[in-house]
Amino acid sequence: MRALPALAVLALCACSGARSSPDRPRPCDALPLLGRAEPAALASDAAGGVALVGNAPFAPLRAGNAVASQPGGFALRTDPEGGVVFLHGFGAARPLAAALLPDGSTVAVGAAGRRCFAARLDAQGRELWSSRLLGEGESICRAVTFDERTSEIFAAGDFAGVVGNVRSAGKSDALVLKIVANTGEMRLVRTFGGAGAETAEAIAVAGPGTVVVAGTFGASVPQSFSAVDFGRGPVAGAGDADGYLLALDAERFTTRWVSTAGEPGDDGIVSLATREGQVYAAANLMKEQPGAPCGGSVALLRNAEWVRVAEEDCIAARGLAFDEAGRLWSLEDAGRGVRARAFSPVDGESLGVRTWGAERAAMRAIGIAAIPGGFALAATTSGETVLCGKPIGSPGEETTFINWVRDLGSP
Repeated sequence: MRALPALAVLALCACSGARSSPDRPRPCDALPLLGRAEPAALASDAAGGVALVGNAPFAPLRAGNAVASQPGGFALRTDPEGGVVFLHGFGAARPLAAALLPDGSTVAVGAAGRRCFAARLDAQGRELWSSRLLGEGESICRAVTFDERTSEIFAAGDFAGVVGNVRSAGKSDALVLKIVANTGEMRLVRTFGGAGAETAEAIAVAGPGTVVVAGTFGASVPQSFSAVDFGRGPVAGAGDADGYLLALDAERFTTRWVSTAGEPGDDGIVSLATREGQVYAAANLMKEQPGAPCGGSVALLRNAEWVRVAEEDCIAARGLAFDEAGRLWSLEDAGRGVRARAFSPVDGESLGVRTWGAERAAMRAIGIAAIPGGFALAATTSGETVLCGKPIGSPGEETTFINWVRDLGSP
């Protein structure tokens, strides 16, 4: 296995039902979505409000007093106390990732038909612009981030065929876009790929002038054809899909460094977190485990060193976030439940774990995002469970929920 520069793995979180003083948010709040939802990603702002994006295959979809009356993509925006600000419908466009800007607006990216799609909504949910990536091929955007220093939006995804004046080298190539914040204009700034299938699953800003992209490479071809030139010469995979982490200069989009991670089986880097110029990544290493109903390892890396690897039956990382105390939290699916594990970003020391689950329900994690005093997470439950002292969901039905957790305390 090869080292990856800065990665961390975590999971999901349990909450308490304690009450706080009247002028402060409660240490635990939960918001269920009523109706069929296929959530894709969660993002937060500095105050603790969140945005959840996804797809609603059937209408209506309800959250608080807001209703989406038509099926299709949606963006849900809340305030820090969990009150619903808006529930915006995107119609046939399917958002897969979101970023919240300092002015309160929401940028969502995903796919509309066979094209990468992006849209910006103001603080009240009104559409400021929407755009599509032009080209004869198919494209999809899976991740988005905002650089507060430069007010630039970056997105990442993959494409097949021709986009702009670039043709994919294999089954699919990864792409990086710069999106003009005021107009939505998409500018293709970097692509990379080989004979196999390459994807970009996460993107983040890591200090001044550096953008980091992560995903998978070398899928769908024999190992001997898996090599990809990330800008420093060809890099071959270990077999099946492998994970990569690529740091780019934010001006010229040339390669600063690249690292890969792979084991037998399909592997990939699924989430990034940055702090003080350091890059942390969560990797799912799907090495088969004899006798297990499903495989799974989650890797935590930092500065090209393996800090921690968890090997258990049926686990998968879903997201990373730092809390105000500097702990790195990783959200994971763990069997039929969800958990959040905290680690020291310095040496990978375990700093705690919280879990969610229900006897007659299965949970699936969606994402985790930092908020003042803790973090918010999004997940689904297949039956009734209890969060913050309240029942969430119904027997035999899948319910999406957002949970604000503010009682983490000191490390």
